[in-house]
Formats: sequence, structure tokens, C-alpha cells
Amino acid sequence: MFRHKLRKGISSLAGLTEILVAGIILLAVLLSAVLLIFDLVGFGSGLFGKIGVPTYNDIFSTAIYIVIGIEMIKMIVKHTPDSVLEVVLFVVAKRIVADTEFGSLDLLLCVIAIAAIFAIRKFLHFDAAKAKDGTTFAAETRVCDVEDLLHVDLPNNIGDTVGEVAAGEFHRLERRVAEGEELQVGEALFRIHSMENGEIKKVEVVPLKRK
Repeated sequence: MFRHKLRKGISSLAGLTEILVAGIILLAVLLSAVLLIFDLVGFGSGLFGKIGVPTYNDIFSTAIYIVIGIEMIKMIVKHTPDSVLEVVLFVVAKRIVADTEFGSLDLLLCVIAIAAIFAIRKFLHFDAAKAKDGTTFAAETRVCDVEDLLHVDLPNNIGDTVGEVAAGEFHRLERRVAEGEELQVGEALFRIHSMENGEIKKVEVVPLKRK
């Protein structure tokens, strides 16, 4: 019991720290957006022959950095692998469209990187796919992340991941684990989405009560 409370306390403290970091990044994004407006005014003045003003490439690069900052905030808040891939995708895209010193080999590597990102999302199923009446998570997704995303309370004394919780509850109730089987866990309905070699691979979580 003490270990459970300690683990939950550390998790809550880590969550607050993440929110603080996200707030700092948000403040930096807002300040950068304001400066971008001034740069845009300066760029307009440069069209009339003034020197020492921001170039189009400078403005475009700053805009992409702002977008990357926004995606990083979403990554911190959502805790989903898909949001991580989006950040990486924007970073690679920034490298392609905004960097001035860019060779053919760099372009090839960036294209390969983008293709790899889409391959990961398509074939390795790292993104949490939206289901008709719930959200499907990989079995190794942490319970605390699901709670934050769906705003529900789930028991985490059974296991640290949704796969462990689902397997533990099925075992406790002496029920057969199979695709399509479902049971209520805390404030959500757990439905076995897919299995492989007898192990749970994906679990669909349907909120029954939102905070």
C-alpha cells in the first residue's frame, strides 16, 4: 500500500512538473509569436528598399519553430506516441524547408526519415487509434496516461499498463481472455481489441464516467 501511494505521489509530482514545463514552452511560443508579428512588419518595410530587415527565410523559420513548440506542448500534455511522431515530423520538415545549407544527401535522409515516421504509424501501430465509442491503446500504455487522456479514474494497483490491468482483471474474475471480450475496470469499459500468441496487444478503453 505504501509503495502504491509513493508511486502515485511521484507520478503526480512528475505530472505537475510536466505541466510547468509545458507552461514555460507556451510562454516562449506566445512571445515568439509577438516577435514574429514585428518581424513581419519589418519584412514589409524591406519590400520598399530598407536594409537590415528580416528575410522571408527568417520569418518562415521562426514560424516553424513556433509550430514545433506547440506540438511539443501537445506531446507533453497528451503523452501519446503519435504526438511524439508529430514533433519529429515537424523537426524534419523544418530541416527541409527552412535550412539554407542543405545538400542532396541531407534531402534524401530527410525523405527517408519522413517515410520511416509514416511507416511506424501505419505498421507498428504506435498511435492510439480512435475507435467508434472509445479509444484503442497499445497494451504497454501506462494507466496514468490513459487517465490523463480520457479523464477517468482507473485502478493502478493491479498493474502499471492497460494490458496488465486487463489481464489481471480477467484472471481475477476467472474469465477467458479473447478478442472482443470486455469488462468494467474502474470508470471505464475495457475491451480486448487484438491479441497475438495469447498475449494482449491492444485494449479499447470506453469511458463510462468522466471527471
